[in-house]
Amino acid sequence: LAARLGKGSFGVTYRMRKVAGIDARLYAVKMIESEELDGAGLEREARLLSMIEHENTLRFYDAFWHDTDDGRLFVIVTELLTGGSLAEKISAAPPPAEVAALVRQVASGLAYMHSLNLQHRDLKPANVMLDSAGRAKIIDFGLACVSSASRRSRTKTKVGTDAYMSPEKAVGKRYGPADDVWAVGCILAELILG
Repeated sequence: LAARLGKGSFGVTYRMRKVAGIDARLYAVKMIESEELDGAGLEREARLLSMIEHENTLRFYDAFWHDTDDGRLFVIVTELLTGGSLAEKISAAPPPAEVAALVRQVASGLAYMHSLNLQHRDLKPANVMLDSAGRAKIIDFGLACVSSASRRSRTKTKVGTDAYMSPEKAVGKRYGPADDVWAVGCILAELILG
């Protein structure tokens, strides 16, 4: 592990470089204390991540349990994104052409997820990171779910972030792909208006 990148509510993320072989890429390694979260939920998120392979979604490499003297950790290895988040871009007031390109990339990643019958359910600027080339990548699949293509998600439980929640979801209707699309519209408006 090369350096600590940050600490979140449930774990710590590190930058890692593989030392064996010819692979010189950097990775993000998130270590989550299993006592903090439901282990099955962590494994579910890793399974969902492993299903998604698109240029505008976070690239997943591995997930596993690691036992330490202090307890058990769930470890998720992904690509390292170094370009900041869309939340940071908002304050920089990007030009319209850049906004259009970023939102198109988010929509492309989301359309791919929906083609797999996956719903993100918490799309917001903080959950879209940029790689070193400035390409938008959807991250944080902790609330994502698999749904039938022909019907909305069974859950009526309110999940996600209020400011990016569709009016239908805010009043307790079932979650569906259109709710993710609404969130993309909210992101677009925020990038334009600041």
